[in-house]
Amino acid sequence: MRLQQRGLIEKSRCGKERKIKIKLLAQDGSGEEYQRPASRYIRLSHDFWKNRFDEDISLPALAMFLVVLGERTPCELPTEHMPEWYGWSADTAERGLRELQRIGLIRKEQHLKEAPLSPTGITVVNEYYVCPPFDKRTLDSRRHTHETKGGEA
Repeated sequence: MRLQQRGLIEKSRCGKERKIKIKLLAQDGSGEEYQRPASRYIRLSHDFWKNRFDEDISLPALAMFLVVLGERTPCELPTEHMPEWYGWSADTAERGLRELQRIGLIRKEQHLKEAPLSPTGITVVNEYYVCPPFDKRTLDSRRHTHETKGGEA
């Protein structure tokens, strides 16, 4: 019921047996048809374990790191949407993002953006970037280098 209310699925009955048919909708709750991502996997550099981030990182930071890795770079992550999108609080998301910046896994850039409903007509937007060696460019480069040396990707 909650998934339907949030616009993540569409339920209907079909056939003589009136079986329930479930249709996946876009994860943003827009009601659009679900589109499978071009890349089905989150890629994480071995440096994550070599540098022992897995032992030191907090759960909020790990959760937000996986979110940022799963998004296109740069990504805007309005923390007020975290409860709806991921099921955790805006405060948890902000703590995780701050920790990721502090330890150098992501960086944040702030930009001005038009916001017609804002009193000033503009708002500040945070864009997050994954830092090397965890970013897509570094991972692709390492994969290409490994493949040209005759190894497996």
